[in-house]
Amino acid sequence: MNLVRSGGAGDKGIDLKGWWKLPSRESSSAQAENVRVLVQCKAEAKKLGPRTLRELEGSMHRS
Repeated sequence: MNLVRSGGAGDKGIDLKGWWKLPSRESSSAQAENVRVLVQCKAEAKKLGPRTLRELEGSMHRS
């Protein structure tokens, strides 16, 4: 996994972004598949509720 910190003003809610290189499902000689990864960090003392999940969904949609 290759991630870059992108948090800060104007980050659209995304704190880390990058790529996750997954091995091919077919054979070992096939190309690896790259999957886009977006991360939103939270520091909460209680369980995350629906509002937090909606914020994350909105961040993913905007980026």
